[in-house]
Formats: sequence, C-alpha cells, structure tokens
Amino acid sequence: MGKKRQAQPEATAEPEVPVMTAEEREEALDLLRRPDLLTLLLEDIERVGCVGEEENKLMVALALTSRLGDSPIGLLYKGESSSGKSFTVSSVCAFFPPEEVLNITALSAKALFHFPGSLAHKALIICERPGAEASDYPIRALLSEKEI
Repeated sequence: MGKKRQAQPEATAEPEVPVMTAEEREEALDLLRRPDLLTLLLEDIERVGCVGEEENKLMVALALTSRLGDSPIGLLYKGESSSGKSFTVSSVCAFFPPEEVLNITALSAKALFHFPGSLAHKALIICERPGAEASDYPIRALLSEKEI
C-alpha cells in the first residue's frame, strides 16, 4: 500500500520516479487502450489474493486513478471491523506507483499544511478513521484548492 509514514514534517527529498523506456511506454499505452482493462485489473488483483469485492476494488482503483486529473475524487471506504477493507485497499494500491501512494496511520489537523514535498497527484490513504478525524476539514479544503 505504499510506504507507511506519519504525516509529520521532515527534511526529505521527493522519491525518485522511475523513467520508462520508449518500449515500456508504448507497452503501457497499449495496455491502457484495451477495452477490457478493468477486467484485467480485477483478474490481477484476484491473483495476488484479494477475492470478491469487485465493485469496491474498482471504486478504489478509479479513485486512485483520479488523482491525476484536475478534480480528483475522495473516497471513504467503511465497513465492519476486520471485514477486509485495508486488505482490499492495499491489494489495489499494489498496482499503482509506490511513490504516488502515501499510507498514513494518523494525521493531525495541521500536518498536511506542513507536509514535505508536494501532495499534488498523490493518493493519500488514511488507514483508520480515529487517527484522522481532526484532519477532515483540512483535507476537504486542500481538495477544493486542488492542493491534493
């Protein structure tokens, strides 16, 4: 599900983004053009052990993909305790660039305003609701301002 880290300011550089060769880029574009792309994604996620929850897996994947657009969507995935929510999210996140997925366990109200580096086009995964309740308003504000 990406790197686990606390949302606290620290002096770190942005992670290095791997560079694609022309051949890799063309192969990726061919895959993206396939009309059965979502079916292939679901099959791959099932191969890594996440069975069922097809609609939820697609919603997570589409929310993660929307991070690249001008108006990314937020997704609140909730359910009973120990129902597999974290496993479903981490299984889908495994198919996205790890440098684009920030997995946070707790988040204060002001942490995102002091976060090192840019949060633009990053997927922000907050694992537990109790660890992030104070950050609801800042998250909505930063989403509205297109900062995250």
